[in-house]
Amino acid sequence: MTKAEFLSKQKEAEYAIREKGKFIPWLSLMITIAMVAGIGMLAGFFRWTVYNGDPAYGLLWEIAFCLLVLCITSYEHRYSGQKTVALLKKLGLTCPICDRSSIFDNGKITAKTGQCSHCDHSFFDPAS
Repeated sequence: MTKAEFLSKQKEAEYAIREKGKFIPWLSLMITIAMVAGIGMLAGFFRWTVYNGDPAYGLLWEIAFCLLVLCITSYEHRYSGQKTVALLKKLGLTCPICDRSSIFDNGKITAKTGQCSHCDHSFFDPAS
């Protein structure tokens, strides 16, 4: 890969990560935080309801729903990270030796020196 190809691919990847992919991870993180807080509140209500002798089947269903949403958003958050790694590998912006990404600040170091910022492996073709 030449330096010009690297810089164009780096720009494309940074745009995809910053602009296209920033809404879903934040949304899933906020939903995860809300579900954890909801489970805590519902567990408190459940304990209070059972202590008073009332059946708490509705609260159990609500806790189960919160756990289901928590699992789905956790999976989605993890999947969005895997999509980012796959994009970087597809564009060739990961070091073949240490498998670390070369975008943002690490990419600036790689563009200046021509070597991976982590393991000092030569990143560009010798002819470039």
